[in-house]
Formats: sequence, C-alpha cells, structure tokens
Amino acid sequence: MKSTQLSSLLLFLLSLAQAISLNKRDNGLEPRVMSVEIQRRTISDPISNDRRRLRRRDGTVDIDIDNEQSLYFLNASLGTPAQDFRLHLDTGSSDLWVNAEGSKLCSTHANICSESGLYSPNKSSTYEYLNSDFNISYADGSGASGDYATETFRMGSVKLEDLQFGIGYVTSDNEGVLGIGYKSNEAQVGQLNRDAYDNLPAKLASKGLIASNAYSLYLNDLESATGTILFGGVDQEQYIGDLVTLSINKINGGFSEFSITLQSVSADSETVVDNLDLAVILDSGSTLSYLPASLTSDIYDIVGAQYEEGQSVAYVPCDIGNDSGNFTFKFKDSAEISVSLSEMVLDFTDVTGNQLSFDNGQAACTFGIAPTTGDFSILGDTFLRSAYVVFDLDNNEISLAQSNFNATKSHILEIGTGKNAVPTATGSGSSDNKENAGASLSPLGGDAAISMVAGAFALGMTAYIELAASWLFKNAKGRDAKAFFTTPAFAEHPEPTLAVTSPDCGPDGATLGKDYMHGDQHKFPELSWDSHSGVREWLLVSEDPDAPLPTPICHGIYLGIPSEKTRVVGSDFEPVEKTSNRLAGGFYYGANRIGSIYGAPRPLLNHGIHRYWYEVIGLNEPLDDKFKTSKPNRDQVAEAIKGRVVVWGRWMGQCERRWE
Repeated sequence: MKSTQLSSLLLFLLSLAQAISLNKRDNGLEPRVMSVEIQRRTISDPISNDRRRLRRRDGTVDIDIDNEQSLYFLNASLGTPAQDFRLHLDTGSSDLWVNAEGSKLCSTHANICSESGLYSPNKSSTYEYLNSDFNISYADGSGASGDYATETFRMGSVKLEDLQFGIGYVTSDNEGVLGIGYKSNEAQVGQLNRDAYDNLPAKLASKGLIASNAYSLYLNDLESATGTILFGGVDQEQYIGDLVTLSINKINGGFSEFSITLQSVSADSETVVDNLDLAVILDSGSTLSYLPASLTSDIYDIVGAQYEEGQSVAYVPCDIGNDSGNFTFKFKDSAEISVSLSEMVLDFTDVTGNQLSFDNGQAACTFGIAPTTGDFSILGDTFLRSAYVVFDLDNNEISLAQSNFNATKSHILEIGTGKNAVPTATGSGSSDNKENAGASLSPLGGDAAISMVAGAFALGMTAYIELAASWLFKNAKGRDAKAFFTTPAFAEHPEPTLAVTSPDCGPDGATLGKDYMHGDQHKFPELSWDSHSGVREWLLVSEDPDAPLPTPICHGIYLGIPSEKTRVVGSDFEPVEKTSNRLAGGFYYGANRIGSIYGAPRPLLNHGIHRYWYEVIGLNEPLDDKFKTSKPNRDQVAEAIKGRVVVWGRWMGQCERRWE
C-alpha cells in the first residue's frame, strides 16, 4: 500500500444490472442492466463522518483526524435542464438529498460545495415542491434539513421522472448523498412517522427497469480506483466461489438496516472469537468497521494496534500493510469472507496534512477496525472491499462471496423475481495468486518502537512471537513518572494520604487472581477507602505503569462518584443503559484504552509482574455534568481536575502471564 496512492483522488465505478437469481432473459434478450461510473474520491475527515452516522444509531463521539482516504461517489443529475451532482453512495441510508444553491454552509464557505454540486429549483422546469419536512438529523445536531420535492433524475443512460429527493437548505455536509437502503429507513418515516416513498432502487424496480429491488456491490481493493454497483444483477467475474445467501435480521420488529449475523472472527488459523451471534450492519457509508470493545481489544492484541484515547481509532506501523495475513469473518450457512491485512491499514494524515508517526518517527497508519460504544456493530468499507455483496431488498436477504479483485472480464446475469432469487451460481473469478484469497500471517520484520508495543507483532501473533516481543521489551517497564497522579493537578498533593484497600483481593500489592484478569470473569476488584470532609466528589482511575509504552495504559476511568460513597464493587460497573455511560453505581465511565467500561489486566506474556494501580482521588468541587457524560479520556480528565484535588490514595494489585 502506497500512501501517495491512498491520498490521491479515489474512484468507484457503478454499474447497474438486474436481479439476484443469475438468469438470462427469455428469447435471448440481454439482461436489464444500468452501468454508471462512480468515483472514489477524497473527502475531509470521513472518520468523523463515520461517527456522525453512528451517532444516529447509538450516540458515539467525534474524532479529530483529517482522513485523506475516501468514500464512494457516483455522478448523476437532477432537473431540466440537467444540474450535475457528485453523490455519496450509501447503503446505510435511504434518501437522495443534495445541497441547495444558497444554503448556509455552501454560501458561507467559498467553493466548499462546488465539486459536489448545488441544486436550484428555479432553474428546472420539472421541479415539483412536496413539503418542507425534509430533515435528516444526528445526535450532535449535524445533518440536513429543507424541502422534499420530485424531479427528473438521470444516471448514466437511465432517466427517472418524479423521483422524490431532499433539498438541503441547512446542512453540515458539503456532499450530497444517494441512500439506497430500505424505504423504512427514509428520514420522513423515522422523523415524521409517515408512509415511505419509492427511493431510487425501489423506483427502478417499480418502473420495470430492473426485475426486482436488488443490487450487487463490488468495491474492489484498496488500491483500485474503480468498482461496480449493479442494480438488478450480478457479475460472475467479480467474485470467487459461490454466493451464499443469508437472512437479514429484523430490528425492532421490522427490516430497516442490512443486518446479518456474524458467528466468528479468526486471524489466519487462530480463532479470535467464536459463537458470537453478533448482529452486524453492512454499511458502505462507513470508512471503518466498528465491533464491540471486547472483540476489538482482542484483535488489537493480535495485530499489535495502539488505541488512541479521545480519537476512538487505533494505529499500527504502516509497514504491516506489506505483510501477508488475513482476518476471516464467518457468518451463518457457511458464508465467510477473508480480509487481508493490507486492506485494514489506512494511511491517514493529521489535521495539518502531515503523515502520522510514532515517537520514534516510524510512520503510523490507522487500523481498519474500531470499537463501537452502542448497540450497533458495523462492517464498513474495510470489510466490504473484500466481499461481493448482493442486497435483495424484496426478499430481505444478503448474499456473500469472496471478491475477485481487479476483475478484467464481465459476465452479467439478471436477478429474477420471487423467492430464492439469489442464485448459487459459481463465480468465474479464480483465487490463484489473489492477494485477497487468504495468506498465512508472518511477524513484522525489524525492531519496533517502544511507543508502539504492537509494532513488534504480526497480525497472527503466536505465543512464540509474544515471547520474543517480551524479551525485546524486557526493560520497557516502570512508567511511574508518567502516572496519572504525576499530572499538574496533583502539584499540591504529590503523595497519597488516603487509605485504599481491597476487601476481596487482599492487602496492597496482592496478586490478582485469574477471575480479575482479561479472558476470564473480568471482575473489577472491590475497593474501599476512608471518607473525607473536604470531598464533594470522587474520581477513580485504573492504570498499568508497566506496559511497554511511553505512558501507563488506562484500564478504566470513573467520574462523578458521590462524596458519600466510599466503596465500589463489581456490580457498580454494570451499564444502566446501552446508550449512556452512566453506571449502576451512580457514576460515569470515561474513555479507557479501548473505549470499554473496564479493560481487565492482560500483561505481555513473560514480561514479568505488572502492577495495576487503582487510584481514588477526592475533589473539592464536582465536575460538570455535561463533561462527565461526554466520556472524556485520561488527558481531558487530568486537565479538568486542576485545582480540585484535595486528597488521593491508591491500591495496587499485581499479576503476570507466564509461558506454561
């Protein structure tokens, strides 16, 4: 993977075909297909775009990287005469909308919308106003609002009259969107509880331009500038093996998202997790894939990724994109997709446009999987590039096959109508010498930076490799000078004066049993401490100073513990509800290393004894409620408590993992 290629304008080719049961038409007629070129282009910060989309579902937070990667776009036009647009292709939403000429965003920031296009109703003779109820909104207030209207829509050689769309007069996005999901996911259905209308794929089917409401998606590999979407058809040259059909899961009793069930994830031949039964949404509008924090943490341990608190993404050395190896995602009914490591390594820049790097100057890339913090897990573009996916909205089914990267031929068949429309026909692609067909994993070469422990490991880290890494980093311990209690907030109280004990684990320095370690019961030690008359609120921080990183790893951070509370137990750390960071103990959790409530100890194999500090800090003034609910990270909390610390203490547990 070359960064120059990744930061260039990327494109994605759209074609349209017809159906899911790969059929030739009667009487020798050609299959009904539409072919439209779409572009894979650079946008500003698509990771933040991901987070806004996730907010719509579960309230996750923004990050502040400038992602010079891309999303997938196609060219289309609206109106008579035609007004041209570049539209973001999105399986995760269902409305077509564009920015209006004179919209606040586009008129305030010169030329920000010029490339994607602006719509003027006054310049079209086929514009028909419907209402002013268009409103796609997100939890942070971003989105678009304005009018619903109908227009003549053109894409390639296809012309549709009276297609409903949204006109954004107030927006926070300079790109228009072509949503091709379920009609039940349209904004007017969710926002206003109104009946659905025929969006683009539904209208193509109702007008007989395709046999059924179905299409296939072929994104091609990360280095490719083109791909294909076929409305109403499949291309046998673009996948390897058989298409396997899966049922789409209902959400809240109905079909609204492309949700299927993920059963297991493995790295090469090593199973990361099995018997998952995890509902995942296939979403071309998400740059990354988002999985539960516990699963993401295990994947990070294997590939050696460093999770960045506050940005909600992980980093790996860019060099590992050149290594062989793959993840295998297994679904029901023997469906499985292999994703090569190179497809998971994304070359992003910082907000100034500079290459990200670790402390030793080694180039850092973003890893293609991040933790989700809500109910929904997403398989985004980092997964979809390796899969050939058929979306059958009429039958509520998804069909999957391994993508045949850079196919040079085409053999398009029409998707039929009725049940069992998706065919079992075998794709024409060959897996010989295909990078995405699956390869063995190998360790990274060369020395790795201590600032990135992960840099010492390959994707499929075995115990032997972990032992070697442990030896390599044997002296990288004892980051006491960078502990949380050494930050400026503790300048007036540099020494602990509060007695903290653990009734269930034992005295200070006690060995943590396996129930308290990662991979077992994951228990949080019971802690008890003395009351203090000057404390208005308590703060609790858990960190490992012996991890071979520049600063201790934050395993948990808990805010707003009531002043009268002087004891916490494991049940206090249960979530109250999935969309909130409030816990059963009456306090809130912040962002730890992996975005979870608590990361139980898991020291590097044979790295010796690791200390785990549980620090209780008394504050003379409560933190702002809005701050506590924002899930702040370690650095943000350290800044917020300046001038508020009146007392603190810590209890230490110890553990190690040894080769047996």
